[in-house]
Amino acid sequence: MAIKATKPAINVIEKLNELKQHTGVKGQAVMRADTMVEARTAISAGRKNMYINGAMNIWQRGTSFTGVGAGETKVADRWRLYVNTTSAVATVSRSTDTPPGFDYSLKVECTTADAAVGGGDRVNIDYRMETTDLTPIKTGTNEAVPFTISFWVKSNIIGTYCLDPYFNNSSPTCSKKYNIDVANVWEHKSMTFPPANIATGANPSYWFWLMAGSNYTADTGDQWTSATNGRAHGQTANVFSNTGNTFYITGMQMEVGTEATEFDHQQYGEELHICKRYFEYVCEAGDSIGNSEDWSGGSYVPYMWSVEKRVSPTMSHSGSVYIFDGGGAHIHTTTSQGANSKTHGEVFVAGTARNGFVRSTSAVISGDADV
Repeated sequence: MAIKATKPAINVIEKLNELKQHTGVKGQAVMRADTMVEARTAISAGRKNMYINGAMNIWQRGTSFTGVGAGETKVADRWRLYVNTTSAVATVSRSTDTPPGFDYSLKVECTTADAAVGGGDRVNIDYRMETTDLTPIKTGTNEAVPFTISFWVKSNIIGTYCLDPYFNNSSPTCSKKYNIDVANVWEHKSMTFPPANIATGANPSYWFWLMAGSNYTADTGDQWTSATNGRAHGQTANVFSNTGNTFYITGMQMEVGTEATEFDHQQYGEELHICKRYFEYVCEAGDSIGNSEDWSGGSYVPYMWSVEKRVSPTMSHSGSVYIFDGGGAHIHTTTSQGANSKTHGEVFVAGTARNGFVRSTSAVISGDADV
């Protein structure tokens, strides 16, 4: 005897739509992604910000710098103020005036104006990378990809500003303009740069222009070029036109692709650890350093860096230390750099040689391996 079984008709499109619902919003975004970058962005996986300390949380060298004039002054970790004029002077500080979602910003305040800007005058906030940091955007190859830089900015000076990725030595640049439209209001900016299929040179830099002389404002277009006269093309704003002018910036992010995505916040401890590759204190006033060893004319205090440095650091030192040797505290007032490397080093403490536990009184000893 034959048995015939029947099943009700199935609406295939309806069933597929039901399956989509189970993936959730993130799952659907991943399924729509065409590239690994888009998929990673969709699930917020991995570090996407190529800048370090873009949220201005880490300030190992101090949180306020006054009388900042000609030359380069390192301020927030990985960031510096570059002044190429004898007139302009600023105070740079960590500020709690921020857009929503951020704790700190970098504030530049003009304390001495440069209203008559010379052709070669300029003031920039500068970020420098190691060349290997550019690997994700494949610079210098035919497979180079676009990248996007975004940030929050505020100033009482409205007008046109420029951002200038500048690859030192080989000197290609691709300056782009942005406007601050409303005085003293936080504004979010983003700009996408074309693939950099040119040689990067050493220490690629990113210059946020606050003032630009005529040597830099020629219109070279939004393209990679070796001409340096357009590094601030179209810049009209001058934060140093009057004392009291201010410029704030935070949330700086550089990422692969043509879209500015949500800022990639990092835990404070993780960001600090990365920053110590470039700068670290051996000790600050009141810190314990370690144990000293006798040496002709004084004592050596060996130490290990908590993070391997980019290169053997340049040491700086000041102040006094105590050596506790069982016979009471013995003070030495002169310290100097001994041998150091990317992983360890030593401080020489002049005076009577002592073995014992070393503690600083007013000593501040640091190593700088910045780019």
